[in-house]
Amino acid sequence: MNVVGMLFDSRRYEEAVEAARQKGDLPMVALTLAELGKREEAAAAADRAAEAQPNLVARLVIASAYALAGRRDRARKLLHATEQEARSRYVCPVNVAFAYCALGDKEKALAWLGKAYRDRSD
Repeated sequence: MNVVGMLFDSRRYEEAVEAARQKGDLPMVALTLAELGKREEAAAAADRAAEAQPNLVARLVIASAYALAGRRDRARKLLHATEQEARSRYVCPVNVAFAYCALGDKEKALAWLGKAYRDRSD
């Protein structure tokens, strides 16, 4: 785990957002700002991150940031695209479950966690 992740997981969000900015990690900037309740700033950061053609994991972090920032439609759009992609390639179910948790969709989050258990993913 990197410094940004450790700070985020420790709920040291102010430090995490600063570290993410220094690292240029736009998805984590967006997610951390959303955790801080800075919804507009988080949504703008998520927009910038989404424009950068993120990889699959980053896309799920962006979906979580959108969900927490109140942009549920954008979060659902990214999750739908991820589910479509999961039909033809491996997608870590735990990452998808986290995004559904941020969206507040407990049923889908549990379904993806169940898939993770069945797949023995980490």
